[in-house]
Amino acid sequence: MTADPVFALIERHRQAEATAHAAEPCAKELMNQFVDEARRAYAALLAFTPTTAAGATAALVHVVQHENELAPWADNWGEIFTAAGHDFIFRIAAVLRKEA
Repeated sequence: MTADPVFALIERHRQAEATAHAAEPCAKELMNQFVDEARRAYAALLAFTPTTAAGATAALVHVVQHENELAPWADNWGEIFTAAGHDFIFRIAAVLRKEA
């Protein structure tokens, strides 16, 4: 069985977030590049539909954890994530339902 590609997207997002956090304090322009990469990685994850129940579960857990950490300071980030993840929960549920 082939591994679910969502695991690579989760890891890409984790690494981009870690890079952005490790770069704090640096030049504003460089910091913006790191944050933008983390945002793109997160949007790509939200836009992707996992292919397995394990991948769907991992994606759901990662997104919930990330949102709980992100919520206090990212109120103005909505548009990029709204477009990418507007049906995220429904797609996750469909994968889990299919494999149940």
